[in-house]
Amino acid sequence: MPADARPPAAAPSRPAGRPTVADWFHATVSGERRGLGPSLTRALLRGASQGYALGLTARDLTYRCGLVRPLQVDARVISVGNLTLGGTGKTPAVMHLAKRFHDAGERVAILIRGHGGERLSGVNVVHDGVNRLLGVAEVGDEPVLLAERLREVPVLVGKDRRLTASYAVERFDATVLLLDDGFQYRKLAVDDQIVLLDATQPFGNGRLFPAGVLRDPPSYLARADQVWLTRTDHPAALPAEQVRAEVARHAPQVPVYRTRHLPARLWQFPSGQPLELAQLRQRRVMAMAGIGNPGAFFATLDEMQPAAVIQEPFPDHHRFERDEITAVRQRAVASGCDAVVTTEKDAVRLELWPAGGPELWVLGIELVFDGAAPTFEAGGPDEPAK
Repeated sequence: MPADARPPAAAPSRPAGRPTVADWFHATVSGERRGLGPSLTRALLRGASQGYALGLTARDLTYRCGLVRPLQVDARVISVGNLTLGGTGKTPAVMHLAKRFHDAGERVAILIRGHGGERLSGVNVVHDGVNRLLGVAEVGDEPVLLAERLREVPVLVGKDRRLTASYAVERFDATVLLLDDGFQYRKLAVDDQIVLLDATQPFGNGRLFPAGVLRDPPSYLARADQVWLTRTDHPAALPAEQVRAEVARHAPQVPVYRTRHLPARLWQFPSGQPLELAQLRQRRVMAMAGIGNPGAFFATLDEMQPAAVIQEPFPDHHRFERDEITAVRQRAVASGCDAVVTTEKDAVRLELWPAGGPELWVLGIELVFDGAAPTFEAGGPDEPAK
């Protein structure tokens, strides 16, 4: 085998067990599940999606007609959202924006709903810009990851982003508020509406939930100020111009920017000891990921030319139990792996990982623009390069 060649990524090592609800849903709406039962289920889901569409239309009319008015706050509000269920890379995008505006001298705060935590109502300050105050059990994994990576930026969790927005302005004198997963949140007035489309499947199967993974129809892109096309370097990515043309059908005035998710850092868990990214080259590793799009993480890792990548996917936001961690470590040893590699989002949920045995390495990802990037001037972003 040539020196620069490597075998393809290995299949998941975890024994096939009972599929999760998410597994069943995606296999059903994609048409992967065949037969009379799945066909009838898809027909029922298409009927339900028509009711969902009516609900979206009714809600949209209430805002268009001024029956419901979003709250205005004394800060620039930038929303980062998406059209589909699942991961499109919102967390790296929010990190990119937070660093960019913080470095420009703005007082930035992040507003996030949280997922799976015990304290999601009211206002919960995860990080006050000096200290982290709450953990994964209280607010979920993403807020804790943002707090750990952006140590000078307040992170606030709460279902009602009007409350967290008002608190961030009053308590932290914030001048820029980053609204995580905000495209469907209409109760807070937004100055810059950014929509992320995953280049590997920008519109899912083209159907609204629950017949598909679209949370909003593509026509709603007309509400956006910018579209960021993520993971354009993924092996399964559609050509950027093809996606750009589809966006233009629905929102011809909205600029489209191309982005990539690149490996930025590698460190040892739990010590935080930095490692060279090159240490992954020609190593046999087990990749463990419980995120919205684990396949994207596996593909990124495979591009770093390890000897083999043995995949261990878990559901998004999965809370790892001790016996699951033990089983993963045992499979890593049995497979001859040099290390287990996971994401930064997973790392905040792996406090039960014991010492000894195969090391746990954490790979950090950053969003970078491929070509022109938005300038966020007062008059609006520059047009991206064609």
